[in-house]
Amino acid sequence: MDLTAALLERLGKRLRVFFLGGKPGVAATAAARAASRWNTTVAGVQHGYFDDEEAVVRVVRASGADLLLAGLGTRQETFLHRHKRELGVPLSIGVGGTLDVLSGRVRRMPAWSQRLGLEWLLRVGGDPKRWPRALRLARFVLLVEAARRRGGCSGR
Repeated sequence: MDLTAALLERLGKRLRVFFLGGKPGVAATAAARAASRWNTTVAGVQHGYFDDEEAVVRVVRASGADLLLAGLGTRQETFLHRHKRELGVPLSIGVGGTLDVLSGRVRRMPAWSQRLGLEWLLRVGGDPKRWPRALRLARFVLLVEAARRRGGCSGR
């Protein structure tokens, strides 16, 4: 959320931003709030519950967006990587749940947790649906660290 807010605050007036993701209505509400708060020029909006990726890619490309904010959960990075050339957007960022926060649907965790970099931990801890994914991620990190210690990963 912090990176997105900083980008929109500094460059929102100069960039055409496409908001992609969240449940129906979330991207549109996030875009409207960004336009109101930072004078962001909205290039387009699309919720994240779509089946036809190619159609979404065409809409994003036709929008002339300078920045694509993609809040597609676990599939955002693969979507952005798979379609980076076809999207025609100079900068695309996977923003996770940022659109939910921008829309007002989800509240940020307390400021102390943000300052300490623990907001993610409180969010995961408070949502049992996220626990299995967090455990898989932790296991992956441990495997990478073990490989690095054995000399199998340069860490670069």
